[in-house]
Amino acid sequence: MLSKFHKNAVLTGYIDSYCLACESHLRSEEDINVHIAKPIHLKNLEGTSFLEKYKDDYVRKVKKGYYCEFCNLLLSTAAKVGLHVVEEKHVNNKGALLLRRFGNVILAFDYVLISERAWHGLIDETCAVCNNEFDDENIHKTESTHILNLVQSKVEFGADKTTYRKIDNSSFQCLTCNMVLSLNSITTHFQEEGHKTIYQACHQAYLELDLKVASEAQVEKPKAIEPVTTVPKATKKPEPKAETKAAPKVEKQTEEKTIKKTEQEDVAKKQEVKKQEPAKKTATTEVPKKESSEAKKKKKPKLDKITRELDEEICNTLDARDYIARDEKGQQWCLLCDWTMDSVVINNHVNGRHHQTMLKLHNERIQNQSNNRDDSPQINETEKKVEEKINKEEQEDREKILDSVSRFQKNDVNINFVTGTAMCKKCSKNVDFVYKSIEAHIEEHMNNAAKKETVKPTAETNNKPTNVKTTSSTAKSQPTKNDEEKAEPRATPREEQEEIEKLAKEYDFTYSKESNKVYCKICASRIPPSLANMKQHANGAPHKNKAAKVLGNKHNKPVIDKRPMKEVIKNIVCIENAFMKDVIINEILCINYLSFLMITCIGQVRCQVCEANLQGEQIHAHVQSPSHSRAMSETPVILSYESEFIREVRPSVYHCGFCNVVESKEGMYLHLCSTMHREAKTSSSWRLQQYQPELALHERRQQLEMYMLMRMLAEIL
Repeated sequence: MLSKFHKNAVLTGYIDSYCLACESHLRSEEDINVHIAKPIHLKNLEGTSFLEKYKDDYVRKVKKGYYCEFCNLLLSTAAKVGLHVVEEKHVNNKGALLLRRFGNVILAFDYVLISERAWHGLIDETCAVCNNEFDDENIHKTESTHILNLVQSKVEFGADKTTYRKIDNSSFQCLTCNMVLSLNSITTHFQEEGHKTIYQACHQAYLELDLKVASEAQVEKPKAIEPVTTVPKATKKPEPKAETKAAPKVEKQTEEKTIKKTEQEDVAKKQEVKKQEPAKKTATTEVPKKESSEAKKKKKPKLDKITRELDEEICNTLDARDYIARDEKGQQWCLLCDWTMDSVVINNHVNGRHHQTMLKLHNERIQNQSNNRDDSPQINETEKKVEEKINKEEQEDREKILDSVSRFQKNDVNINFVTGTAMCKKCSKNVDFVYKSIEAHIEEHMNNAAKKETVKPTAETNNKPTNVKTTSSTAKSQPTKNDEEKAEPRATPREEQEEIEKLAKEYDFTYSKESNKVYCKICASRIPPSLANMKQHANGAPHKNKAAKVLGNKHNKPVIDKRPMKEVIKNIVCIENAFMKDVIINEILCINYLSFLMITCIGQVRCQVCEANLQGEQIHAHVQSPSHSRAMSETPVILSYESEFIREVRPSVYHCGFCNVVESKEGMYLHLCSTMHREAKTSSSWRLQQYQPELALHERRQQLEMYMLMRMLAEIL
């Protein structure tokens, strides 16, 4: 269905829109709805018209050019319009927006009918949409698999208002002929006489169906508009045919009189019932029955009156009469039936069965809504109060969480107000987004931590024998003051943290005070931060086996061969390109310039050999300083590892030249076996190969300089 915005000549974008009829900027969808309802817009829209040549393509002539309603496209000249209407995108948009259901059939281009069997792809006992066979046509059409395939199938449109559906890469279904044909014959098929004959028959079927609907509307009259009177048969008199037009008014007056009469009779009967209250039960039971039936009759006119008033209000708001209004093209449009028609058949349509049925359903819906509105105000108010109370509690709870968010974050509880979730980083669990639940979860962690941190007191050991007194099982032992003084005091968290730090150094574990986490590099696993767990892990068989493989037997360790860098490096060539700056050492190693200078960038720039943190502008001055050059020349190079460039920055601290990282002795053993180090060495080797032409040129330049120097010395001598 065509967008109502495009029908009103509104050029829409992602956010902003522009009314081409009024030449006004519209900022939102609400602005558009308000604008197109204004009388001035409707007047300006009537001033625009569709091009006579392309009226079927809905191309409207506006002040800024030509507007295609199907494609939401503004064209500057008529020549471009002629090119646009034959484009595949426009043809598909036109076909898709003019494809609608008309009763039990499908109407394409408001011109040709497509049968229900063709639309469902049913050919003999085969379904072209599902690409399989079926036994019962009616059962297959209602299956969910078929309906899903039908919804997802793509209908395509061609020239001359042709419609077809691609089945696969080699075949298609002509929806007009309801035939499956080869995709190669798609052009020739639409030009064949057989297709044209069936196409014309489908168009004729649409005209006959439209005429049949109009004729049925003229012949049939609804029961809803027939006047119903409560006048006895004896009072009815045959009326002459010439006075048939005035009959509804007379019957309406008689109906109102009978309604008033029945109301008076109801009042009289109620008074009689009140007088006869002490009568027998049989009599009393019969009266309420009469009352209830008559009360319903009495209430019915009130509901009809409410419905009538609502109908009038709706029609006045929509500027319609009997729910008949005008669409953007000026045609008569029934709002209830969603049909367009000519002015000649309006009366027939309003009195037709379809319109009256829709009107009856509409009035029933209005009555039900008014009844529900009258019967349940107290329930709605109670539900509203409960909902307001719940919303208020939730708002207060969110405010509490917002006030305590910093404290929750410190306790490793991540708060996300956008998604309304709370996650504990310690146990990786989602906590209910409720203030009390989060508090309880944090308190639970604190209790567990307190239990772990407490150290059981140990009895003082001495050489004297101790006497143990036993008491009866029923007696409860209470500690005395002397016992409390003798008991060993518990370790504070600070003392335990210092012990954990000492034990981590002893076992070569990595310990972080800030996050309170212990990590074993050899096993590549985290250890709970407690003395017992650390000792248990270090003494475990898996850790010992891995440590033995990595470190080897201490007695069989080779003696590390190391020499100062000034003795190892024979020549250095510095090569710089657009991407990086490298240093070639002894023509066999390619090291990054900063790595050669042992300047790392882990969090902050730091010279490892001088143990100094640097700012960006201080790097150049620092590397040119004599102290740095002296420290570099004295730094030992480990020669025990072939094809590696490892320097000992400080005792038990080593620097990898390929990766520019600093590790301990055991950490360096692990680093040399890592994937990162192997990739860095591969990259270094590749760069060294790329630098071979520059190295050869540098070598020739050196030879030439040496030759010139020798020649100058020879001339001097």
